[in-house]
Amino acid sequence: MPKCHNCNKPAIYGYGPTGQEIPFCLDCGLKYTQIMAIQQEQREREMNYLADQFEAITGVPGVVPRYPERKVNLLQGATVALHNININNSNVGVLNTGHLEIIDSAITQLNQESGSEVVSAAISKLANAIAVSGELSAEKRNEAMEILSAIASEATAPKDKRRGAVIKPLLSSLGTSIQSAAALVQIWQSVAPAITQFFGLS
Repeated sequence: MPKCHNCNKPAIYGYGPTGQEIPFCLDCGLKYTQIMAIQQEQREREMNYLADQFEAITGVPGVVPRYPERKVNLLQGATVALHNININNSNVGVLNTGHLEIIDSAITQLNQESGSEVVSAAISKLANAIAVSGELSAEKRNEAMEILSAIASEATAPKDKRRGAVIKPLLSSLGTSIQSAAALVQIWQSVAPAITQFFGLS
C-alpha cells in the first residue's frame, strides 16, 4: 500500500493531475482540502472586490457576476466534547464545531510531542480568545477559527513536512480577520512569534 507523501501513514487519496497524483492519508487529505478551500474563498472575495471596483468606476451597478456568499454550516445545540478549548453553550450555536474539534485535536497531539508545547499553548490561547470574543461577529469568529484550524493541522505534520509557504499567507489572513477586535489583536501579537518560529518563518 502506498504511503502518505506528508506523514508516511497508509495513503487512501491521490491529489493532482492524472498520473502525477500525490498520495495522502485521511488526515493529511483533510488538511490539504481545508487549505485549498480557504485559499479559494480568498480568491473569490478578491474577485468580488474587483467587480465592485469596476462597477463603481463605470457607474453601472449589477452587471458583473459575483461568487455567491459562502454560508457557514453550524450545528445548533450540539454537544461538543473539547479538552483544550473552553466554550459555553451560548457559543456552540454560532461556532462551527468542526473547526473547533480540529483545533482541539491538534492541540492534544502537539501537547504529546516534545518541543511543541510552546506552539500548542499559543494556538490554545488564541482559540479560546476567539471563541469567547464579544468584539467579532459570528461570521468573523468562524472565519478566524477556520484559518486557525488549518494552521493547527499543519503544525501536527513532521518538521520536514511543514509548508512555510502555505502557512505564511494563512497567518496574514488570520491577523486580518481579527483586526477589528483590539483584545484579540493584543493576544495575536503575543503568540504570533511562537507560531512563526515554530514554522521557521521568523
